[in-house]
Amino acid sequence: MIDLEKEMQPMSIASAEMVNKITAIARVDAVFGQPVQHGNTVIVPCAEVSMGGGMGMGGGPSGKAEQGNLTVGMGGGAGGGATGRPIAIIVMSPDGVRVQPVVDATKVALAFFTTASFMLVQFVLLLRSARAGKGKEHSFAKLKKAIER
Repeated sequence: MIDLEKEMQPMSIASAEMVNKITAIARVDAVFGQPVQHGNTVIVPCAEVSMGGGMGMGGGPSGKAEQGNLTVGMGGGAGGGATGRPIAIIVMSPDGVRVQPVVDATKVALAFFTTASFMLVQFVLLLRSARAGKGKEHSFAKLKKAIER
């Protein structure tokens, strides 16, 4: 008989290890950096951290029951990733506390060019449709003259 629990034990161990690693990474230090003091001012860097992962496993019988060598084939896999980017700086001084956002110039440029490209395409389509309307009227007028001759 097939011992399914024994077959799945390596997968369970791998799953537990992955959850332990994610738990170790997902902490407040990943978002707020160590405070830096400069004179009477303390600066705390802030970041956005995103993590994701997935795993799967499956199995099924293999072999032939008639031959008496029915076994279970199993397989599985897991993967994940993480990314982080600075989003703000908290500045604490005798004048008060303020949050200064960190502007990602690359994202701003990408958003600008994406929007500009979309607007350009729409403008070209608008011009084409306007010209197509004029062209049809012009063609119709030529057709009418040709019929009258």
